[in-house]
Amino acid sequence: MPKLKRQYSIALMVIAGIALLIFGLNYLKGKDLFQRGDVYHAVYGDVSGINDATPVLYHGYKVGQVLGSDMLSDGSGRIAVSFLIHEKRLQLTKDTKAELFSVDLFSRGVRITLGTGAPAQSGDTLLSDAELSLTESVGAQIDPLKRRAEALLASVDSVLTAVQ
Repeated sequence: MPKLKRQYSIALMVIAGIALLIFGLNYLKGKDLFQRGDVYHAVYGDVSGINDATPVLYHGYKVGQVLGSDMLSDGSGRIAVSFLIHEKRLQLTKDTKAELFSVDLFSRGVRITLGTGAPAQSGDTLLSDAELSLTESVGAQIDPLKRRAEALLASVDSVLTAVQ
């Protein structure tokens, strides 16, 4: 009989270890197994800086997270992003916009802007938009200055050549 109790305790420890491993890996991925919510989708042309567990924000308050992304099968090259909204008090509508934006220098997030239409159901595809990342917007402002500086250097070079 003592051998049987020992086998049960070993089996119970193995099952508890596996459960703890699954919970721990999901925790490290940023997923919460006990948190439920509604899943919505949005389609983007470029999802640079977006990954699993990217925050979904409403007026700066975290209301969810990105679950994953997948390329559409229609061959257009667009990418569908799925995100979980766990805040039950936030009522999304069909014309709600999910916009990609720069949270800081290195990371991006999804900003929710509520619409005024009919309520959206879990699984619906929301409107999408993307703001330029901080590095892209700085690059867009620096490019004209770079072209002017290159033209100025070329004219200075030609003046110096003429003076010599």
